[in-house]
Amino acid sequence: MDGNPPAGQTVTVVQAIQSGNTLYRFWQVEGAEQDGIYLTKVTSEGESAPALVLAASKDEYNSPHELKSNGIIHDNYGYIFLLIDSENPAAIDTQLAYRYKLSDGSMTEIPLANYPSSRVNLNGDSFAFTPNGDFVVTDTNFDDGITPYIYHFETGAWEEKAPMPGERIQTPSNKTQVAILDTKKMNVGSFKPPVLSIFDLETQQITTQELVMPGDAEYYCRSVETMSFAIADDIKDSGAGCMVAKVGESDGIGYWLWDSIAELPKLHLFSEGYVRSTSGLYAVAYHKLDGHVAFSVAGVTIDDSVYVYDVAEIVDVEVDGVIEQQVTHKRLTQRGKALEMLLQHSCSSTRWFTIYRQ
Repeated sequence: MDGNPPAGQTVTVVQAIQSGNTLYRFWQVEGAEQDGIYLTKVTSEGESAPALVLAASKDEYNSPHELKSNGIIHDNYGYIFLLIDSENPAAIDTQLAYRYKLSDGSMTEIPLANYPSSRVNLNGDSFAFTPNGDFVVTDTNFDDGITPYIYHFETGAWEEKAPMPGERIQTPSNKTQVAILDTKKMNVGSFKPPVLSIFDLETQQITTQELVMPGDAEYYCRSVETMSFAIADDIKDSGAGCMVAKVGESDGIGYWLWDSIAELPKLHLFSEGYVRSTSGLYAVAYHKLDGHVAFSVAGVTIDDSVYVYDVAEIVDVEVDGVIEQQVTHKRLTQRGKALEMLLQHSCSSTRWFTIYRQ
């Protein structure tokens, strides 16, 4: 959207953060009467006038700082992380980090001097805040996994927490926890089940749950990007979905759906079509109002020319007076065509899934 951008020769939206019903857009502005970082707020009534939140600055070698996108799309407890960087590794002040408070618009600097390497890694680290506004960095290390570091504003000190194996995954619907997913050997060799770890931003405690999978399954979760979680307050109640392929093959041919990752999943196989490349695909899992999970991944190919979305969900079905959980699915066409919904039932029942899993 064009909205109401600040005036300047070069005006770029760098960071967009959703909080409640408001979208906060942070702009890098150059060639204006006052260069720097500006903020506009988008609501149902439109976009606000731009407001300067941080004046332009330079590092010790006179290289200009620029606002960098940190990949986070929502606030935590009313706080937002902003980072400016001159990308000059020789400068002590190449990176300057700030906490922006939504309630009053205040900016507080986050000292990076005592953080490992004295700078954050936008390609590997991720960021959050605790309820009292302390800053959390989840530092990524290939060997050790994710290590949370907490900067306590009251004491001015960094605290290191225990490492968690895996990589951080974003959960926009759950802003009170940091989710870490360990998928090593999920889709190779011994096909070990993924492990979900949760770092609670309020209690700062870590809980883990291995996804329950059938030991004799002929399928496996195809890739990380085709997995998604519906995180619950109690980690074992979290739902999930993943695209499956047959062991020894790579084409995606269906889904596993979990109402709870602590229980066996349900299998949904595509009636036709497959997914060969998962590049650029993203999965979505969510709990419906009835408590069951719905899940989808785009890009199902039919006859090498037709591409569809296959949306599957677990539903309650009465069979001979007994309520069973089954999987239904809808197929939605894409690539500019009108949506066409084809509702079908798959034959996966609760009893059958005591043997199989997602």
